Amino acid sequence: MERSERSSERDLTVVAREIVDSNRYMTLATATGDGRPWAAPVWYAHEGYTDFLWVSRPEARHSRNLVRRPEIAIPGQSSC
Repeated sequence: MERSERSSERDLTVVAREIVDSNRYMTLATATGDGRPWAAPVWYAHEGYTDFLWVSRPEARHSRNLVRRPEIAIPGQSSC
């Protein structure tokens, strides 16, 4: 990896951490049992920028979706 590529990667890490630190809600994207997408805003906390934690009711649609399909997506975006 060239020096400029390492620098760009490091810059992206800084930007990503700034986005995580400046938000308290994230969009949690799940899918229903038949694959239809579902996205919901949830309050979150993180541990080391690698583990994201949120609290939801077990009967919430995204909670039910996770029982059937454990895959998720968390799109990162600045709320500015």
